[in-house]
Amino acid sequence: MTAHAIWIKFTIKEGCMDEFMEASMYDAKHSMADEPACQHFRVMTKEDEPNAAYFLEVYDDKEGHATHRTMPHYAVFAEVAGRLVENRERTELLIHNP
Repeated sequence: MTAHAIWIKFTIKEGCMDEFMEASMYDAKHSMADEPACQHFRVMTKEDEPNAAYFLEVYDDKEGHATHRTMPHYAVFAEVAGRLVENRERTELLIHNP
């Protein structure tokens, strides 16, 4: 079985992390609750990178991720991220599990 995964590192503007995290948690919560193809959505931070956030998103397939980007909760996140993100590093992966 394979799944489509996205690993993203966001660099957030100074002083904007709380607003970014609120929108991120909203997106993650609703992705898991409202999207059948969303297997996993985690929002992570590192203590030594106060202006960075990491996402690990896992979907059944690429179509599941494409659907995610049409959802109302994603639109909320995208608006906030558009204002607060200085840099985004994104990697798409395949998960291979038995």
